[in-house]
Amino acid sequence: MDRILKRQLQIIDNDKHSGANELALKAVEAVQAWTRRNRRARERDLLRVVRGLLETQPEMAPFFRLANEVALATDAHDPTAVLLTACGRLEFVLKRGAAVIVRQFRRAIERGPRKTILTYSYSSTVLRALIQSKSRIRQVYCSDASPGMEGRELAGKLAKSGLRVTLTTDLALPSFIHGADDAHPRPDAVVVGADQVRPHHFVNRYGTEILVEQAGKAKVPFWVLTDTTKFIPEVEWHANKSRTETSTRLWDGAPRGVETWLRLLGEAPLASHVRVLTERGWMNRKQVARVVEKIRISPRLEGLLETHD
Repeated sequence: MDRILKRQLQIIDNDKHSGANELALKAVEAVQAWTRRNRRARERDLLRVVRGLLETQPEMAPFFRLANEVALATDAHDPTAVLLTACGRLEFVLKRGAAVIVRQFRRAIERGPRKTILTYSYSSTVLRALIQSKSRIRQVYCSDASPGMEGRELAGKLAKSGLRVTLTTDLALPSFIHGADDAHPRPDAVVVGADQVRPHHFVNRYGTEILVEQAGKAKVPFWVLTDTTKFIPEVEWHANKSRTETSTRLWDGAPRGVETWLRLLGEAPLASHVRVLTERGWMNRKQVARVVEKIRISPRLEGLLETHD
């Protein structure tokens, strides 16, 4: 892996504000450029790229999918051609998939009175869907998403588009599912993005599992807006640095004796009231599982995962 790609992946890895789609597209474009610079790359060069991708934003499924495509290309007669074709497919879904999802989301809320939507954390696809459906939305509930506060960024962009937004704390957000008060009745749907979608659960901001549980109790539909580049099988793949972080982002300058513990992402179940909206349409858990079963994993990647820390 050359210095250019290494630096690009470092920048992507350090980005804690952009959505999964935005970061994944940057990674695909970076690998495409690397492939064109290194048309005679050898096996060891390709495997270095695989390792680099596994260590970049390690909870976001498109990085796993991209690493898998590089690993599959390693055994091809013409790795460059195979990898560029695979990157092109991923790029197409990342660029065009959101537009399809946005259109289908609007169709889902176009009938009846204007809707109240609750969302959590920051998803570029959710942001786009809400803005482009703003004529059908009465108000949006969201939280600040501490400690990165990307929820504030989301709220600001929604408000700038003309939407009425209520910003609350992460702790208070689940109570809005049942109706916080007379001015804030229960939402018509909870809408979130995802960093991963697996056969039985999806990964999003830590705390999403509480929203799924409360939405089930309140009989509020729960929608996950994400393209199929986020779909991955049940493999052991993550880096501890992203799963559980001891970080100055929680308390910079904490006094001696205070341990700072920060978990950014968590697993939420694909329960019966949860539906996933992709560029291929609406899916339930069984339909998600059928799509995931068709994903071919490189034996080389499986070998790397067994030794990857």
